[in-house]
Amino acid sequence: MKKRGLRPNPIYSKEGKPRPRTPALRFYRRTDHAVFGSITGPEGSKIPTLSVNSLCKRWGIGKEKLYQLLNAMEQANVIRLIRKKNDISLHSVGAKIFLYEPSVYGFFDGNIGNIRESYAAGISMESKRKVFAAQNDAEYDFLIDQFKTEVGGKKKGAKKADFVLRDDVDIPDGKVIPLWMLGFEY
Repeated sequence: MKKRGLRPNPIYSKEGKPRPRTPALRFYRRTDHAVFGSITGPEGSKIPTLSVNSLCKRWGIGKEKLYQLLNAMEQANVIRLIRKKNDISLHSVGAKIFLYEPSVYGFFDGNIGNIRESYAAGISMESKRKVFAAQNDAEYDFLIDQFKTEVGGKKKGAKKADFVLRDDVDIPDGKVIPLWMLGFEY
C-alpha cells in the first residue's frame, strides 16, 4: 500500500538543496514583476499604459509573444485591457491596463486613482456595458456606452464629461454619481 503524505516541494531536491532555477521560472518572475509593477505603479504612478517596445526589450521576447501573453492574461482574468473605441487591432495592448480585480491593488499598495478607475471599468463591463478609453484623456476617462465619464475623488471636476463618478461622496447631485452606486449594477 502506498503511503500518503505531502507532495515534495518542487524548488528543493530530495536532499534539501535548492534546485537550479529554470529559464521558465526566471521569465515568470520577470513577467510578473514587470506587469504588476507597471500596473500598480510602485511610485504612485498615474493610470498605467504599457510600452510594447520597452517590455519586449526588458523581457527579451518578440512583439508577437508579448501580445500572446497579454491576451492570455486578459482571457485568464488577470488583467483588464481598456481599448479606444475604434481600436480593433489584434496587436493592441489597449489604452489603459488594470488588474482584473480592483481589491488586489491593496496588496501592492496601488494608487487610489488606479483602484477607482479599475472598479468603474470592471463593474461597467461586468454589467454588459461597452467601455472604451477616452480618445483624449484631458476631456474624460471612459466612454461607457454613449456617455463620457470621469472617475475621481470627492473634488473631481467634470472636464467635458457627461457624468462624474466620485469616490467619498454619499448622494448623487446633478452630473455627480457616487462611485459606490455602481455596485448596484453588478
